[in-house]
Amino acid sequence: MQRLRLGVLISGTGRTLVNLLRVAAAGELPAEVSVVVSSRRDVPGNQIARDHGIPLVIVDARE
Repeated sequence: MQRLRLGVLISGTGRTLVNLLRVAAAGELPAEVSVVVSSRRDVPGNQIARDHGIPLVIVDARE
């Protein structure tokens, strides 16, 4: 089965990102996170993406 390539939107802790990474690593979800898009510059979820080597795009509407 082909793995899905996912883009994950975050705005805070990255809890959903962590859960997706966990189930994908366990083989429960045939997917990989290909990019993370964050709506805020200084949130913990951004570092999670960096730690996993996932490309991170920050779209800060306040700028």
